[in-house]
Amino acid sequence: MTTATVPEPDWTLAKRLCQAELTDKQGEPIPIPDDEWSRFQAICTATGLDPVRRQIYLRARWLTSAQRYGYHHITSIDGYRLVSERTGQMAGCEPVRYEYDAEGGLVAAWFTLYKMAHGQRCAYTAPAHWAEFKADTNTWKTLGHLMLAKCAEALCRRMAFPAELAGVYTDAEMDRHAPAQPSSAQQRQPTAQQPAQRQNAPAPPAVPKPPAEPTPPAGDNAIIRQKHAIMTAAKGLGFDGPTDTAVWIQELATGAGFDTDTTDGLRSIADTIDLIRRAMDATETDLQGATVHLRDLSKTHGLDARTADGREALRLLTTAHPVAAQPAAAPETPAAEEN
Repeated sequence: MTTATVPEPDWTLAKRLCQAELTDKQGEPIPIPDDEWSRFQAICTATGLDPVRRQIYLRARWLTSAQRYGYHHITSIDGYRLVSERTGQMAGCEPVRYEYDAEGGLVAAWFTLYKMAHGQRCAYTAPAHWAEFKADTNTWKTLGHLMLAKCAEALCRRMAFPAELAGVYTDAEMDRHAPAQPSSAQQRQPTAQQPAQRQNAPAPPAVPKPPAEPTPPAGDNAIIRQKHAIMTAAKGLGFDGPTDTAVWIQELATGAGFDTDTTDGLRSIADTIDLIRRAMDATETDLQGATVHLRDLSKTHGLDARTADGREALRLLTTAHPVAAQPAAAPETPAAEEN
């Protein structure tokens, strides 16, 4: 493998620029813990991407279940192309292929690249599905084909170059869930890294308590009880309310082909939620990061998360070897994250 020599970034300037962009809804800076900054430096060094030139940057997201911020290393698709080209192993790409449903709606984008490995030209292909990546933004609404193609290309390049791109995700992949902020009732406690005067700031005004969780209907209806249990379990993944939770569950069921009106289908949904929760804990990231992490594991090990055997294998890989699950040695990094 050929690796280009990349100048060391100005880390003092890089941290100042990163900190200036990490702010909450009130414009207050979100602190960058020392260990997170060291991890970010390691990722920058490993990839050769320069944060001062905005080839890579930090994004913070509030993790409701953990009551803290999670941090992600984000780059553009151009950053992915730069890293893979520097290896000297790229051997061409094919035009993006799109898949449509019977009504002409976009379903998936497929990207294929070629890499020289052990003297042979090997093909790598990865799909990105519309239901998994579409975001409610103007860019996705007007440039849906382009954005989905970027996601497919990112998945493919990360599959082909895991050592170089492990733990770094593209902005297109993370668009679906914009960085969340804690509500007034979830504001983080002042830390030693925050200015002292903020510790003496007046407490935010009290906010009404959210309505209590609905009591499951009485009776022997197993389907209703299962659905209530699933809503309760999914709420812990970081959603803002029951509507967002229900929409996500329906999207999960539709994408995986789970029947929400049968006991077996609901059991599969509950099992998948448990798998995602374990991945969030193992990778110390949010829903989006855990989902991308599990998708990468599935592709690397040839597993199908829609089957019980596939989910069990992913559960073992995630909980037993949360870091070693990456196919090649790389600096330990968190996966990227979701509401």
